[in-house]
Amino acid sequence: MREQKQWGGQDEASQVIEQQRLAALDMQSIHYIDKDNAKFSLTEGGFVRMEFRGKTCERIAVHRCFPFTQPDDFLSIRDEEGNELGIIHHLSDLSKEDQELLTRQMALRYFLPKIQKVNSVKDEYGYSYWDVVTDKGACRFTCSNHNAVAKLSETRLVIEDIHGNRYEIEDIYKLTPKEIKKIDLYI
Repeated sequence: MREQKQWGGQDEASQVIEQQRLAALDMQSIHYIDKDNAKFSLTEGGFVRMEFRGKTCERIAVHRCFPFTQPDDFLSIRDEEGNELGIIHHLSDLSKEDQELLTRQMALRYFLPKIQKVNSVKDEYGYSYWDVVTDKGACRFTCSNHNAVAKLSETRLVIEDIHGNRYEIEDIYKLTPKEIKKIDLYI
């Protein structure tokens, strides 16, 4: 009969299986990030570094899980390979400095100009040509007329151009009735 090696009261195979089971559970778990367990800082190259759970990741990316409905909640923090390191439940759970740092990073990732005025929208051959004024300045873009405008609420719209750029109208009723009439066909 073969003798089993004992390792802390269990045989070696059982110990390895238990370690693998715990590692798999850890991979499947959501790791919440807050001001008590993480520290963010800016690198010399302008990237964001995060210290979390005893490890440092030199370059993280911040992804919004619900970019339009909950832009400051459920933020996925990922490493350079795209692996999720953890979730920030509410941006407000972090220090003011970390909130500002991550908000700047998200502004770079989620460039979403806000339409403040609609000068014209012309429809031609299945495309619409928009001339608008945004919070970033005057802008012209082209949309495919098929599903280019998404209604997020009774007052909020997101318009996607043919290049995948998005533009937001935060409150359609802040536009003049004449401007609303110009985009009424697409709503």
